[in-house]
Amino acid sequence: MRRFLYLLVLLMCSVSAVKAQSQTTLFAYPVAPDTCTTLEGRCNYIVQRFWDNFDFSKPIPAENDSALASTMTDYFEIMMNANTNVGLASIRDMLFKAQTNQPNFMKLVGIAEYILYMHPVSVIDDVYLTFAQAAADASWMKNDAKSYYKSQIERINASKLGSKIMNCDLYDATGRKTKLYDVPLDSAKAVIVFFTGDGSASSISRVRVSTDVGINASLQNGRIKLFNIVVGDKAKQQVIADASQYPDWTLLAMPDAARKLDLRILPSVFVLDENLDIINKNLTVDEIKDIFN
Repeated sequence: MRRFLYLLVLLMCSVSAVKAQSQTTLFAYPVAPDTCTTLEGRCNYIVQRFWDNFDFSKPIPAENDSALASTMTDYFEIMMNANTNVGLASIRDMLFKAQTNQPNFMKLVGIAEYILYMHPVSVIDDVYLTFAQAAADASWMKNDAKSYYKSQIERINASKLGSKIMNCDLYDATGRKTKLYDVPLDSAKAVIVFFTGDGSASSISRVRVSTDVGINASLQNGRIKLFNIVVGDKAKQQVIADASQYPDWTLLAMPDAARKLDLRILPSVFVLDENLDIINKNLTVDEIKDIFN
């Protein structure tokens, strides 16, 4: 497993490094005909035929990693304006063809993960889940890699955008065990869930949130209820120690949050509605401050 993760990180770093040096693509993209008169129709046409000029059987050399990343970024950007089902079908077809060359298949999955976690292009959960599921289902995939993707799929499904967040086990500021669904909510309030861990970055972020004028005004007028869910091995002790410092926050501990939920960054912010449906997730402190200012 460690070797697999090392190779995956190495690929991501390689792509990240060369991405800035070249914005070329691997092949000519399809052009929608004039008979496609709507933006969605044109994007559907392009997405369905996007990979027609690519030979999946030929190895992709390392020097083309940048071009592949640029190409997939364009693919995802076009897909954002296409019908969701058309986009997902295109990915499944592309990955089926890619299995003729296993290293190519792994590069495509690895770059999709890189774009999801480290790139500003918006990639919806179902798009990446299609890649992860194909990897987990591949008969030739080694067991450690299968386990990696299955765990990732579980985390994303437990905190999927637009769905109800999983009923997590939590600990309150007294050390008592509780459930997220048992936390009292006012139906008139939007709920921010703020995940943080140990270290100076989290401490600074909490100070920035707690002193923000817009966020505090929203707390006082009942627009939001703020949950600070601390993660990590020392989460329970930290919540008990911090309880008196943040009287307007609901402080909770979830030591295993990073193993249960789709936390792509730490600190991270999830926005939930009154039904605990996830409106947005993995926001930065700056992004959440912008919402309430």
